[in-house]
Amino acid sequence: MWEFLAFISLIAALALAWRLVVLRRTLRDLADAAEARAPFLMGHTGIFRQSPALARLLRAHNDLVAQHAHASRQEQGYLAQIEATLGNITEAVLILNADQRVLLANAAAAELLGAEKVAPGQRLESAVRGGPLLDYIYRTLRGERLPRAEFSLHRGRDQTRWIELSGAPVAAPDGSSLYLFVLHDITRLKNLENVRKEFVANVSHELRTPVTIIKGFADMLVEDDARLPPQDRLRFLEKIRRNTERLAALVDDLLTLSRLESDQQRLDAKPQSLRALIEEEAAEFHDRFRAAGVTLELDLRHASDILPLDALKMSQVFHNLLDNCFRYAKGFTRVRILTRQEDDLVRVTIEDNGCGIPVADVPHVFERFYRVDKGRSRESGGTGLGLSIVKHIIQLHDGAVACESEEKSGTRMHFTLPAPML
Repeated sequence: MWEFLAFISLIAALALAWRLVVLRRTLRDLADAAEARAPFLMGHTGIFRQSPALARLLRAHNDLVAQHAHASRQEQGYLAQIEATLGNITEAVLILNADQRVLLANAAAAELLGAEKVAPGQRLESAVRGGPLLDYIYRTLRGERLPRAEFSLHRGRDQTRWIELSGAPVAAPDGSSLYLFVLHDITRLKNLENVRKEFVANVSHELRTPVTIIKGFADMLVEDDARLPPQDRLRFLEKIRRNTERLAALVDDLLTLSRLESDQQRLDAKPQSLRALIEEEAAEFHDRFRAAGVTLELDLRHASDILPLDALKMSQVFHNLLDNCFRYAKGFTRVRILTRQEDDLVRVTIEDNGCGIPVADVPHVFERFYRVDKGRSRESGGTGLGLSIVKHIIQLHDGAVACESEEKSGTRMHFTLPAPML
């Protein structure tokens, strides 16, 4: 009898141990499936007959996994549609979740932020640089409604990008919170604004000097008319006349430059002899150079002589370049004008043997109001716009300008013009 009871107990213990082993293995497999967000393969049918509660748990797990997979497919389809749409627009778009992770960034956003690729799931801090910009995004994620704002992004030592940023929460199909940020690259607008401010400051400075001189001498003529000797009155009037001429020249150059930079500016280009234009302009300067003891030489050896040119504007180019030599090439005794054929281009060079230009100043000589020697330039009556006008006229002819110079070695001004192949 006791042996039978012992046998029954042993059988029951073994069955319970086996059931515990199977249950432990089932729970382990369930944990692995949950971590992998995968369905549980319900192959242990005996467990389900013996434990309906466990069977319900496993079915509930599989239902949750199926729902999560369906929601993920919906979300991926939703984001894919958005990405396909946003990929074709030029605005930079960034979509984040509440955990500050990137869900979507189009190509424009990756380029603007300086990242080769902004990957989904990436932390915002690893994709975006710039404290104020990040602070704006964090405040938006916290629910603040902020107006659009401007930020600077530094890319490299000397490169700065300016962006205009706006952000707002959007609702996802599953009810979760997403945040949409639109970034506009306003670097060009900022640069133009800086150019405008610099231009206004330069114009104001250039106009102030002659206006101040004219006003000062005019006041002296009015207030001291009775006491002024005739020679002083004549000297004051001469000062007023010279500065009036300088003021008129500055206004004329400003108007010329404004017209050249206008989108409506058009060339009156007709087949013209480049040689004839050069010789005509050189003849006008011949007496002026000879009186100053300067030799003017022509070396015109280009094959394509008849070019599509605006004769009036090209005359202004040669006039400004030759006048520039006369005003600024201190100590020069020779000026040469050379032309050479280079494939489908004609290169024109005006060179002098004067004092030259410091190497650091050479890249800036075609900028508006740039002067190498500020004081001497104003004494000579120059407006600081001549070479800038030259550059714009040549560019209108689809050409390019350049300058080569060193101190005490003279200066060579080059420009090229398209010419027909022979």
